[in-house]
Amino acid sequence: MAILKLYSTSACHLCETAEALLVSMNNPDICWEAIEISEDDLLLATYGARIPVLLNTANDKTLNWPFNQADVIRLVTPSPVDSAVDIKQKAGQ
Repeated sequence: MAILKLYSTSACHLCETAEALLVSMNNPDICWEAIEISEDDLLLATYGARIPVLLNTANDKTLNWPFNQADVIRLVTPSPVDSAVDIKQKAGQ
């Protein structure tokens, strides 16, 4: 299951649109939570000019607005490079 964080803030119409997009996907393999960045100085400095931003917590890859459903699917789908890294890490254990 993919776990995403949607960095956003209140009164941001693009953030509301991004949240509606995630809701409309209704994908049981994607779990997400909205993170209010205005309550955290570091998050505000990091994401303030780019919100909404999606973060895939499994690989720390981000997706900046604008994005669509296909972009979200690509964000949560492991790439062949990611799979190769996983295999190498498991082999080293």
